[in-house]
Amino acid sequence: MILIRRYVPYPDCRNSKPWYASHPSSPTDVSRFAKSKRMKLADPDDSLSSLPIEILIGADFYWNIMHSDASVKLSDSLALVPSSFGWILSGSRSHATVSFNPTVHSINVDTLTHELDNMVRNFWNLESIGIQPIQEKLRLSTHNPELLTNFHQSFKIINDRRVVHLPWKPEVKLTSSNYDTAIHHFNSWTRRIHSNTELKQKYAKQMHDYIDKKQVEAVVKDTQNEVRLFYLPHHTVKKFANEEIKWRIIFDASSHSPGHPSLNDVFEAGPNILPDILAMLLRFRLSKIAITSDGSLAFLQLILADEDRDATRFLWYKTEYTSDGNLCIADEIVTYRFTRVPFGLTSSLFLLSASLRELATMYKQTYPIAIKHIENNTYMDDFVIGTFTDTKAITFYREMLKLTSHISLPLAKWTTNSKAL
Repeated sequence: MILIRRYVPYPDCRNSKPWYASHPSSPTDVSRFAKSKRMKLADPDDSLSSLPIEILIGADFYWNIMHSDASVKLSDSLALVPSSFGWILSGSRSHATVSFNPTVHSINVDTLTHELDNMVRNFWNLESIGIQPIQEKLRLSTHNPELLTNFHQSFKIINDRRVVHLPWKPEVKLTSSNYDTAIHHFNSWTRRIHSNTELKQKYAKQMHDYIDKKQVEAVVKDTQNEVRLFYLPHHTVKKFANEEIKWRIIFDASSHSPGHPSLNDVFEAGPNILPDILAMLLRFRLSKIAITSDGSLAFLQLILADEDRDATRFLWYKTEYTSDGNLCIADEIVTYRFTRVPFGLTSSLFLLSASLRELATMYKQTYPIAIKHIENNTYMDDFVIGTFTDTKAITFYREMLKLTSHISLPLAKWTTNSKAL
């Protein structure tokens, strides 16, 4: 039977207990009607009173017990609804008189589109989020297993870094290099930063940092692969953190020439293999010891395959440091391209997540504690881990440093409440 819980908050909710509404038995007239129609009621008749509530059924399991048979209308406000426990009395009982000659209206819908079915399913998933025992992930599309297979088959390590290939869509091709849009944006942005000396220096320093760390490289010759050639416009965004202004360069992979696809349009997003964030946070809150960290510039630690690099071209000036340590920006415009995976591509998140999962599979026996948290408690490049003893916390810390070193992924911003760690 369907039982309803009402909760009355107290001033101190931590010491309060939920209060349940009393569950009345079935009225006599309803019981007589059900017996005359040989209908088994989910609730007993009036001979019993003060019925205890024994089970609560939430929205996530509601349709598992309800049947699709037509309901039986008893009055304007009452109806009997079929369920696995029997017929459930539904509606308002106030001033209701049961008619022994009910009219049954049945509506049959034979056609149900997949879109509508998914909309209804998503609605109920939202209603029951956090109360399902195991929240099922969306099933992989038929193409996603192929993407994962191709990713693992392309396994290659160079200088302790994972080499990845961009997952191109076979049905969508680049029909424009986007050079005209990129050079127009570059000239406009250049005029802006030249009028702001501070921004100009910070922008140039970040660009030179890319070059110095070999995360980008100058294009020394024209490519013959026009199918995979694209120029990325770029700009900066301002971010306030700890009362400090930070600037970050953004490369726009969604930019495109009129009538042509963008770079993000031609990439597969890949399957979502991230853990459920709600379950991850709940596990974190249940633990005695908390540990958080993140991968420093995680996307830029992955090497981009040579054949995909020309799709990440961008324009910038030639820069170099003078003898007195000042960064000098020349008037010469140089074409650069990424040697690592830039943040902002449709497939960037998939490539990073798949690399971490692959790493976990390869070293499952060597670093068992770190592997468990890589699979269940890593969201993008953030690690949110909880444990119960200092010993496990220290073991996890050491294993994580060794594990991520196999793909040259440095971990930063460590925080914990463990005094031993």
